[in-house]
Amino acid sequence: MSKANITITGERLAAMYDNDMGVYITPGAEERPYWASQPSFRDDYCTANVQTLLDQLSDEAGWDVGIDDLRADQAPYAFTVGTR
Repeated sequence: MSKANITITGERLAAMYDNDMGVYITPGAEERPYWASQPSFRDDYCTANVQTLLDQLSDEAGWDVGIDDLRADQAPYAFTVGTR
């Protein structure tokens, strides 16, 4: 499995959570994941959701980070998501 990187602010991550969005990958463009509530193309697939990213952030922080902890946070966070 390959990896793709995304960067997003806590504030934007909360908006994605509120809109039930995930991180999607287009085969052949794995280096350009995108946020959406559904795939843009037939073969696109969801590789992560907000909870996946919160789990990564919690592991790095050493405490359980909830979405409400990030609602006003404008700091950028970098995540690595898996691709097929």
